[in-house]
Amino acid sequence: MLNKPVAAAVGAAIAVCAFAVSAPRRGAAASACSDTVGVTVIVDFTHFGGSIERGCDPGEAANALDAVRTAGFTTAGTARYGDAFVCRIDSRPAPKSEACTDTPPAKSSWSFYYAQSTDKAWTYSSLGVLSYHPPPGTLLAFAFGNFAKPGVLPSGAAVPTTTTTTTAPRKPPPRTSSPVTGQARPPATTAPSAIAPPPTTTAALGAAPTSTPTTAKHPPTTRPDAPTTTSDASTTTAPRIVDKTASGPVASDSGSPGSPWPALLTVALVAALGAGAFATIRMRRRRA
Repeated sequence: MLNKPVAAAVGAAIAVCAFAVSAPRRGAAASACSDTVGVTVIVDFTHFGGSIERGCDPGEAANALDAVRTAGFTTAGTARYGDAFVCRIDSRPAPKSEACTDTPPAKSSWSFYYAQSTDKAWTYSSLGVLSYHPPPGTLLAFAFGNFAKPGVLPSGAAVPTTTTTTTAPRKPPPRTSSPVTGQARPPATTAPSAIAPPPTTTAALGAAPTSTPTTAKHPPTTRPDAPTTTSDASTTTAPRIVDKTASGPVASDSGSPGSPWPALLTVALVAALGAGAFATIRMRRRRA
């Protein structure tokens, strides 16, 4: 059985380890996620007059809620079901419009979807955020309203990958030289023939030219009141996607990411173990 000093040291070490393990993970820039790495999270705030925001969980998420928070979004559940039901994302909807005491009605709740970047449409999740485990390369999306869909397709939600191709410089064609053949004397050249008189032209004979350039008598003019037509492609713009910054806070209602606690707790753990060992040695010496 452990004596009191050793038991105290072991208890402190266990507490330190448990606190260090619970430290939140940090998100990364959206470009850190791809079709095979990390989980990309899309939240459509256009219902509240905002933009479509995108975050990235670069690691292996334990569940969808873990990915959402690591990607930089804050969430709040309900008083009845806790985090199993996402009632608020980044403080929206506001508490004055939704108390989040119980499950809100469908028209006032977040719809949860998942997809791959190659999918043509989003798939509505029948599982909650704590039960769905997204594999690497998954896209998660949230839109506010009764089965409301995000304003961007999965192909547009994924971070575009830029590939740079380098083309090898073109090699100049090999120089070819005509074969040199020995000649005893230069080849004989024929005498130039008599210069033929220049051909007579119709202009010189005073005849009228056979063809004259044709010009439009009445060039087309644009009426000032004529309607102008524009292409639909030039007037249609894709929804704006705002990326979460890599240094942004990890979404967590109970912790502040980016703090030096993990390093400090490691030092405290080593100190606690050292104090326990020292106390044990002293106790053994006193008994001896």
